[in-house]
Amino acid sequence: MTEPTSAVRDRIMSLTATELPAYVYDLAALREHAASVRSALPPRVELYYAAKANPEPEILTALAPHVDGYEVASGGELTHVAEAVPGRPLAFGGPGKTPDEITAALERGVARFHVESEHELRVLAELARRVVPGRRVAVLLRFNLAVADGALAGSSLAMGGRPTPFGL
Repeated sequence: MTEPTSAVRDRIMSLTATELPAYVYDLAALREHAASVRSALPPRVELYYAAKANPEPEILTALAPHVDGYEVASGGELTHVAEAVPGRPLAFGGPGKTPDEITAALERGVARFHVESEHELRVLAELARRVVPGRRVAVLLRFNLAVADGALAGSSLAMGGRPTPFGL
């Protein structure tokens, strides 16, 4: 974590008790950090920001010059992000996507979907045929690869080794 700029520090110090608690973001520092991440990546790598991390329109807008698009994980996020940063590429990920959400995403021009199961792949294929016939839709399959017994011992987040709602 970096020290806040003087402008951010002054803003924090000016907050009254009735304005606290508060989240205060240094958009200049965010832009600088995003630019450094972008510059560290090879040109062929696409960088998408997961809107669930922080969907504030000011954050999304600050990141726009540095990301190739945004990943959304629900119909609500899809609508919010599409309105906050119009015209930007969107990827739709996350488990539990409903047919209505997939349809809305296709209608909004989403062309990249993270798919968590064979069933979801079949639903997406059928909806794409009906909603956007002839248009290609990119599919990114999420797999949980088998791991050796005990390899995840002590892990606080273990999604590998078997199919789950979070992957094949």
